[in-house]
Amino acid sequence: GWGNRIMFSMNHGCLPVILQDFVHQPFDDVIPYEEFAIRLRHSDIPSLMDVLRSTSNETIRAMRLAMRKYHAAYNWYPETGGTAYNWTIASLHKKLYNLWGHHYRLQ
Repeated sequence: GWGNRIMFSMNHGCLPVILQDFVHQPFDDVIPYEEFAIRLRHSDIPSLMDVLRSTSNETIRAMRLAMRKYHAAYNWYPETGGTAYNWTIASLHKKLYNLWGHHYRLQ
């Protein structure tokens, strides 16, 4: 489930490695995790080290740049640059927009 590990890894400059099948991550409807996190299935665990070692330095640099772009989304304290509230509103707005679209399409 959701925890602080994504934020903790990002705070230390580490790319998040997510090993949770069928689990949504915070704000995954508005934040493109594929840009800054490595997501694997549980069945990929035996090859985890191979996957991590085969990730090119160029890819890691690009993912770290993207990670900086979204890092503040996991911080709830605006006085330290946190934007979690803003991302929560964006996520709720997207859900509401989708509900409206579904509602009016059915009528």
